[in-house]
Amino acid sequence: MGPEGQWHSEGPQYYYNLKSTENNESAIALLDLLFNLTGDRKYREAADRASVWLMTMYDARTGVIARTSRLTRGVWVADTIDHLATDVTSWAPFARLKNSISTGGIARMLDATMRANGVYNGNELLGLSYSPTSAAQGVISVEWTSQFALRALRLYEETRDTKWRDLWMNLTARMEQSFKNPGYYQNLPSVYRRSSGLVAPYA
Repeated sequence: MGPEGQWHSEGPQYYYNLKSTENNESAIALLDLLFNLTGDRKYREAADRASVWLMTMYDARTGVIARTSRLTRGVWVADTIDHLATDVTSWAPFARLKNSISTGGIARMLDATMRANGVYNGNELLGLSYSPTSAAQGVISVEWTSQFALRALRLYEETRDTKWRDLWMNLTARMEQSFKNPGYYQNLPSVYRRSSGLVAPYA
């Protein structure tokens, strides 16, 4: 996840001994794009190798992809669902995931992510948080909820299941309510509060 020697309170090896699933998902998307643009098979082959690793992070029992893998006593150990990150679900390469676990598996992954990281008012989903811990604190991420909404839309486009269309519409409408005149957010620097555009908090 980071170079050897990068500072961390747990020591200079912390980031070096950590594999980020999100970063690998981003790399797969980039490599697939480069292959489509250039036709150079080295990019497709690199994306294929990264995708093989990505599926080692998939837990068929819980239906989700682990956030990170950490080198522990010489063995790479994946996170449990207790550390599930919403963006890992939203950023996973859809077409490749569909080939591996089907749209049914992707739907199960979204359901599991909502159970673990959703912030609710009763049975009403208000948005998605970063992790189960932050969800329990009622923290809603505008960015990660918006990403999740787009993943729901993609699933609807593939399956025509209106459950996912309705989820996309609900989450999008809720996140739109977060965008307000900059003057509403008094903690913004004055230069931004004078802007004519709309802004939303990170969470």
